[in-house]
Amino acid sequence: MTLLNIGDHLKNVLELSEAHCDKTINNGDIEFSQLYSYIEDLKKWLSIIGGQVENIEMFRSAFKEFEASCHLASFGYLRPSYFSLRFFLEHSLWALCLSTSQIDYRNWVKGNLDFNWGFVQEHDRSVTSKAFAAAYLPEFEIESGTYREYSARMYRECSEFVHGNYKIYKEVHSEEDFDVKSLTRWKARAQLVFVVVTFFISLRFLNSLNSDTIKENSHLVMDHLGHIEVVRLYMEGRNNG
Repeated sequence: MTLLNIGDHLKNVLELSEAHCDKTINNGDIEFSQLYSYIEDLKKWLSIIGGQVENIEMFRSAFKEFEASCHLASFGYLRPSYFSLRFFLEHSLWALCLSTSQIDYRNWVKGNLDFNWGFVQEHDRSVTSKAFAAAYLPEFEIESGTYREYSARMYRECSEFVHGNYKIYKEVHSEEDFDVKSLTRWKARAQLVFVVVTFFISLRFLNSLNSDTIKENSHLVMDHLGHIEVVRLYMEGRNNG
């Protein structure tokens, strides 16, 4: 077997990635700037909720996958970018579920409880359930079903890339190719996944934050959810309270 010159090989990979990144920037600099600004929003959420939950490392791990997804997509690795995007979605919601149950969290740490998307979607203790909204932020209950449906759709669409189903082959090209339409679809999905996670983080934590924290960080909610009337009314009430 003839071994590759690993230095030359990796340099070729780097050159290809740099070329793809240049094309990415030239075909959507504004959208990618927005997505990367979302990473800063997630870091701010970590600083806000860090003292409130035992499982903050779960959130940190999930949030880093959103950044990884952006990096992978910008360098032309669309299929693995969907792997990271799905991880961000499913483990952010799973972390929110476990943040309310020390028993479940500690069983998960011990390996006695596995991640279960069915739990995230269907269980009455899940962050996506109406019962959860009624307990933590009743004002958002009317919208929680809509965002649960969004989460299910995004999980399903990201999973198409994980499982390699036939219909996604037309959407994922080789790293040598640059396809604006495929990248545009990825950006739309990434934006929606981020908004879904933001909605459920807000639902879980807003009522536990004091007025000063709400006022200082209202952009984390309003920039992404301000188009929703119940969110807007709630935030106006907290800012004026």
